[in-house]
Amino acid sequence: MAKAEIKQDYKSLLEIREDEVYNEPVKEGEARKKSKYVFIKHNATEGYADPNKSGEYGKDLFPNFMFDLALVALDRSGKNFYVTGLNEKDYKEAYEKEFLNESIKILVDAFGTEVTDPFAERFWSDPSRRLVLDRDETILDLDNPDHLLIYWNIKGGGYPTICPTVEDLSKTNARFYLEEPHINYNNDAESIEKLKDKAIRILSEIDESGHSRRIMFILHKNLITAQEGTTEATPKSVLYKALRKYINGEYNESQKKRAPKTFLDTYELYKTNEKKAEVIAIVKDAIWYAILTTDKDHYFKNSETGYSFKTTDQNKVVDELCKVSNQEELISIMHQVQIKWNKY
Repeated sequence: MAKAEIKQDYKSLLEIREDEVYNEPVKEGEARKKSKYVFIKHNATEGYADPNKSGEYGKDLFPNFMFDLALVALDRSGKNFYVTGLNEKDYKEAYEKEFLNESIKILVDAFGTEVTDPFAERFWSDPSRRLVLDRDETILDLDNPDHLLIYWNIKGGGYPTICPTVEDLSKTNARFYLEEPHINYNNDAESIEKLKDKAIRILSEIDESGHSRRIMFILHKNLITAQEGTTEATPKSVLYKALRKYINGEYNESQKKRAPKTFLDTYELYKTNEKKAEVIAIVKDAIWYAILTTDKDHYFKNSETGYSFKTTDQNKVVDELCKVSNQEELISIMHQVQIKWNKY
C-alpha cells in the first residue's frame, strides 16, 4: 500500500471509539466476531513512553521514523515465491480458514486472479504493494481490500518486522505486532490470574534450583531493559524481585496482561534452547553498550571487528550468531559484553 493511502485512511479512522471495536461480550475460550478493524502496533519497551526513562536502541522507534517494507520472497527454483499468507494450509483454526476463504473472494474481485498466485512477480513486486509504517499504531480497515490484503500478508509472516500475533511476541521480539481485538487471547481476569500464579510458581522453583542465579540473570536480560544495568555482581534477590515485578506487569502497563505468558514463554525458550536465550541476552546488551552499532545502511555491525550482519533486524542478528559459521563473531561480542557484566 502506498504511504499516502495509509495516512488518509488512518486520519479517517482516528475517531473510532473503543466501544465500537470491542462491542461484543465473549465467553472464555470463544473468539469474538470478526472486527472491522485490526491494528499494527509498536512493540515498545517500558522506557519508550516514559519521559523519565530512555528507549531501547535497536528496538524502540526514533523520531520521524519510517519503515518501507517489501513482502518477503523466497527462492523457489530460481523464481520469487512471495509469502502472501493466502494459503489455507498456513492456518490451524477453523475461523481463520473460513475468513480466509471469504477474503480471497473479495481480493480476487478487487485485484484479479493474480492475487492468488505467489509467483505473480508483476503484481507482488509493484511498488504500490510496499507497506510504509511511520507511526506507533496503524489501523487497518478490513472492509478495504488493500488493508485486507496487508492483513493476510502479515498473518502469513510476509513482513518479519511485524509479529503476526500478540502471543508470539516473546519469540520474535519484532518492532511491531498485529493486534486483532475480536480474538480472545485468554485475557479475561481469571485466565490472567492463573497464568500469573503459574509464572510466580515457576519463578519460585527457579529460585530454589541449583543454577537459579544464572537462569534468573538470563531471563532478566531477555525480558527487562538493559538500562537497569544488571551485572554478574547483582544479587540474586534483586533479580528475583525484578522478575516478580515483571510478572505483575509493573514494567509496562500496556503489556501487563501479556507479561505472565511472556515470562513463561521466555523460560520455555531457555529450557529448550539455552544457547539462543543467552545470545538474545548478549545481543540486547551489546546494542545497549554500543558494541553492536549500525553502519551507513543502518545494518548492525560488530564495532570491534567491523563485521556487518546485513540486517536492521535484531532477531536476525541473534539467528546469525547462533550459527556455527559465525562462532568467531559471537565470541568477540560475548567477550565485550562480559567485560560490562563483570565490571562491578
